[in-house]
Amino acid sequence: MFLTLFIIVAILSVVALIFIIKKVRTKLHIRAAKKRAARKSAIEPSVTFYLKKGEPLNQEDRKICIKNTGQFRAINISIKDFHHPEEKNWVFKFEKIPALDPGEEKTVDFKFIVAEIEASNRFDQLWMFDPAHDHDFAAKVILSYHDIDGNRIEKTITIGKNKKSKISRQKLIQTMLSRDRFK
Repeated sequence: MFLTLFIIVAILSVVALIFIIKKVRTKLHIRAAKKRAARKSAIEPSVTFYLKKGEPLNQEDRKICIKNTGQFRAINISIKDFHHPEEKNWVFKFEKIPALDPGEEKTVDFKFIVAEIEASNRFDQLWMFDPAHDHDFAAKVILSYHDIDGNRIEKTITIGKNKKSKISRQKLIQTMLSRDRFK
């Protein structure tokens, strides 16, 4: 009787020990994965896309720029052709940039195509890449580049508004106005 009880306790102890070891190993694997991800993001380049505004009356002062805000060099940088969400035959085609060092900023040349014909008013249409534009759509720009190890990184940058954010902003203004009236 005593021997069977001892065997049962020993088996339960081994099973409990196995579960504890599995739990500890899982936590260690999760912690190691987080450290690898943090290390990887620390050594990856990070390229961003933005509109640099010039003089308000000179449309040609506005420029499309990209900047490497990461710690390492980005190579083979390309911006996917941008199709206007409302005017499907409006297309921006961007030049490829061979490399960007950390902190480096470059102006990106582009062509503005309307119905398969290059348009001369290309600078007039840059408003859609302005974060403060007041139209009801958001421009999604897709950047693709490689790190120094050859790993491909793709990044989507959303610029502008959509109808949902515009409605919530209007509600916020209405709420603030109604509060001010009752003070």
